[in-house]
Amino acid sequence: MYQSHSRTVALLALGVLVFCLSASNFSQAGIVPWMSGYFYAPVLDPFTTGYWNSPDGTLGFQLSFSPVVGDLTWTYSCDPSSSYCPSRGDGLGPVAGGDVTGGLYHFDGKSYILEATYTGSIIGGSAEEQWWYDNGSKRYYNQYWYDFSGSWTNGWVTVGSGYSSEYSEAYFGYFNLMTTTPEPSTLLTLSTGLLGLAGLASKRMFR
Repeated sequence: MYQSHSRTVALLALGVLVFCLSASNFSQAGIVPWMSGYFYAPVLDPFTTGYWNSPDGTLGFQLSFSPVVGDLTWTYSCDPSSSYCPSRGDGLGPVAGGDVTGGLYHFDGKSYILEATYTGSIIGGSAEEQWWYDNGSKRYYNQYWYDFSGSWTNGWVTVGSGYSSEYSEAYFGYFNLMTTTPEPSTLLTLSTGLLGLAGLASKRMFR
């Protein structure tokens, strides 16, 4: 019985050590390159990054943004050649907040498996909304700039900024992201705690 418990504790300690060494090596750079930089939104949805793959194709992520526009200050004008008055409106104001959600997926060759989820907040920005009449048809052009921050359930952190625009016939968006992994010191603290739990468990088994 003693040898069995001793072997179990030894295997647990070894597993923790291997995990910490591998995770520490992985996070030495601190940055996840394929989840950092500029990412362009799909043509029809300027409020999402779309799905982006890692270089080896085994991982992929997507982020979705829901900015909340505050009160806009509007100015109106009339075009003498238009039968509408006002014929144009320009609104300026803040992006007061909003939510950011996302998923990190692993592709096993057949299907995508959810590995981690992202929860973040839009922490500020600005908005400009415009509308006007063109040959009797009402057009619009809305633009939103915003900053955000949040974290993944695997411990990674993604912060950045976004730009989303809506035009009468087109949409456009891009996002500047920075994704980082836990610092080695954080992993060391985690490993120390796990090894401590392993030691505590061994003491209880040998009582």
